[in-house]
Amino acid sequence: MNSTLKRLIGASGAAAVVAGAALMAAPAAQADGGYYGTWTLEAFKIGSQTVDCPGKLPVPPPAPAIECKGGETLKLKSDYTYKTTLDVFRGESGKGDFEVLKFSTNDYHTIVFDSYDVKDNPRSYQVKFQGKTSAGTPKKMVVFSSVGTGPGSEPIVVKMIFRRDAD
Repeated sequence: MNSTLKRLIGASGAAAVVAGAALMAAPAAQADGGYYGTWTLEAFKIGSQTVDCPGKLPVPPPAPAIECKGGETLKLKSDYTYKTTLDVFRGESGKGDFEVLKFSTNDYHTIVFDSYDVKDNPRSYQVKFQGKTSAGTPKKMVVFSSVGTGPGSEPIVVKMIFRRDAD
């Protein structure tokens, strides 16, 4: 009887652990749902300068001007794949995988894009959301990264500002 009771307690404890793990995973998966959908690039912001799409931001030579063509999109799918027309995230196919990570030392989530065409060179950015649609999903997504330092040793932050398209 004693060993039967131990087995029952052990089995119910294992079931509780599995149920608890499912409950812990569900909010994380639901939180990622804010990423899914088609996003259109609205603007680049480099430091304090903004270039709306379509538009061009001249930078000092020898660097090329930063150009926002207009109509460029990033589609994030629930199977953690993406399709894009933006050169910064794409190889020739414009397709790849993405992951969303949260580091304990960082205020923002990190999104990592791994192109199917460009091997061993994933690109990572911080990401934050702004506003909510009537359905409760984010209206805007800001993808950003520091790319060096400015004149006063402050970081230069490059932001890509996306709006959610109706799917």
